[in-house]
Amino acid sequence: MQAGDLIILQVTVRDYTNIPATPARFTFLCFELAVSGIQYIYYKFSDGTESGTLTITIGGNTCHMGRMYAFRNAVSTEAISSVSGQGATIWSQPVTTSGKNELAVCLVYVCDDNDVGSFTGETGGDWTETVPEFKTTAGLDGCIQIQTASMPSPGTLTQGSYTMTAADPWTVLVLALRGREFT
Repeated sequence: MQAGDLIILQVTVRDYTNIPATPARFTFLCFELAVSGIQYIYYKFSDGTESGTLTITIGGNTCHMGRMYAFRNAVSTEAISSVSGQGATIWSQPVTTSGKNELAVCLVYVCDDNDVGSFTGETGGDWTETVPEFKTTAGLDGCIQIQTASMPSPGTLTQGSYTMTAADPWTVLVLALRGREFT
């Protein structure tokens, strides 16, 4: 990590009664409810000294998952939108960028251990699964994923979709990162 890197933390909980404590030095950004779970997003800008393990306090004993993503050269977030649903098809949200070289980011949570691939059918950009999804198959299981789309010029990336092999509750949170060239 370098000082100034944007760190986004995606945390999911398979119940509504146990809210995660906001981790030290992170700021709560947004959340979205699914039929049987919640996705929370936090962020912070790195001071360049981060190392080791991050502990997040969540009560209860249902499935809790978390994952961090780092973005170099990000300055701020904008255009946050979200949607949730239940079914085999997950729908992304449209996102509009207002500046050159912005990055569209889509954070996906499925309340089961389904595989999730890149969205298709969108225009104005191309959602790409940035890293393989993370999923657990223990008990009340789940899957979390990130997709990104480079936006070289201002514009709107329209809604895309991905069809899973099973119908389950899901949430999607979409935002645009403003900044210089992303790495």
